Amino acid sequence: MRNRKSEKDEINIDIIDLSILEHLRNNSRKPIVRIADELCISEATVRSRINKLRENGILKEYTIIKGQGVGFKVIISFKVHLYYIDEAINKLRNFRKIDSVFHTTGEQNILVIGNFKDSNDFMEFMREHIYTLKGVRNIKTFMIDRSHKDEYIPKLI
Repeated sequence: MRNRKSEKDEINIDIIDLSILEHLRNNSRKPIVRIADELCISEATVRSRINKLRENGILKEYTIIKGQGVGFKVIISFKVHLYYIDEAINKLRNFRKIDSVFHTTGEQNILVIGNFKDSNDFMEFMREHIYTLKGVRNIKTFMIDRSHKDEYIPKLI
């Protein structure tokens, strides 16, 4: 049986919410007053909409995107025995050099994207952190040669 959301649990997002999110995506430090002026709505409306988006888990944090133009980006994929997968994910989430951790389907069940200063930095990370995770096998690594499009957050409108 599927776990369905009731109408009460559904989150309704309209064009105003999307516009606010787009402003914040482009500049998370943009003053609420400027957003309100540019959208021709009141500051109180923008503030309450932002609060609603936070409460509903849509707007989770204001952040910078790490790793743009520094060193090189690497994708690491590997298989972790299901008994150890939560432990591995929790460890990987805490490394500063790691931007993204995904639990995936297919041959490998973990995909990690990270940024490293150089190949020595990358190999040290692999030796000290990836190879020491319990239940890891079938590791594949991909060093990004060129990026043709790299957006962590898709455009909303």
